Amino acid sequence: TVITGWSADPNIEIQTADTQSQIDPNSGDRYAELDTNTNATIYQDILLDAGTYLLSFFYSPRVNDTSADANTNDMSYSVAGLSGSILGAPTPGEFNYGEWTEVTGYFTVENDDTTVTLSFQASGETPTSGCGNCGALLDDVSIAAVPLPAGLLLMLSAVGAFGFARRRTQA
Repeated sequence: TVITGWSADPNIEIQTADTQSQIDPNSGDRYAELDTNTNATIYQDILLDAGTYLLSFFYSPRVNDTSADANTNDMSYSVAGLSGSILGAPTPGEFNYGEWTEVTGYFTVENDDTTVTLSFQASGETPTSGCGNCGALLDDVSIAAVPLPAGLLLMLSAVGAFGFARRRTQA
């Protein structure tokens, strides 16, 4: 399956509600598994203007194992200086088996027309047979510009008006 705009290395598995009986897609009819038999990365280059952005995605472990040697791989993510990781054996209640949990983070782009790479990577042991450390289920990835607060816009326009008034008085 091709996911428009995304690349994968070596590959990922696109699943539907029928693939894993314990979880349906968070929205739509598909989600990605980043490790079926080999750790995989999914990534996309995105052209952004200067500003602050909110990264949001949904994660679920594939198997019901919260032990230290869990069978769900860890997953890391990164974009423009924002990075993090999700442990396959998280603190119980943090990321629950069969449920989607939203993960969010803010990042800033300093210049207009900047290309950033958004990536998600499964990490952990690669099994020699069977599923082993499978998992890192991913759905609903989005990046949204964060608007400036109204108070800040009002303050910036007031400062601009003072500068204009001062320049006019000097003239």
